[in-house]
Amino acid sequence: MKVEKIDAPELWNQLIENSEQSTVFSSANWLSAFAPDIDFYCVFQGKEIIAGVALYVIKKGFFKKAVPPLLSSYCGIIFTKPSSNRQSRIESFSLNAINCLCEFLEKKYSYV
Repeated sequence: MKVEKIDAPELWNQLIENSEQSTVFSSANWLSAFAPDIDFYCVFQGKEIIAGVALYVIKKGFFKKAVPPLLSSYCGIIFTKPSSNRQSRIESFSLNAINCLCEFLEKKYSYV
C-alpha cells in the first residue's frame, strides 16, 4: 500500500462513488467550493484506490496543519466497498489502510 496526493477530482469522485461512507458532501465539487486548497490523499493497493481522505491545509509560519474541510458533514477516511464478506478481512484491510495513511500524514504535517 502507498499513499499519494491526487490532483484529479475525477479520481476522488470515483472513490466516493464506490464507498459506503461517502455523502454528497464528500464530492470534489462540494469540497472545493468552500476551500479551493483541498488536498486529496488516496491509499493505493497496486493501481487501485482503496481509501482516501480530503484535507484543508492551513500554513502558519513553519507549521502546516491539516484539518477537515469546511461545511462537510462527514470528512473522515473513506474506503471502497469491501470485496470480502468476512468481517475479520474487512477490519484488517481498513486498519492497514488507516495505518498507511496516518504514517504518511504524520511525516507531512505538523498537526492533523
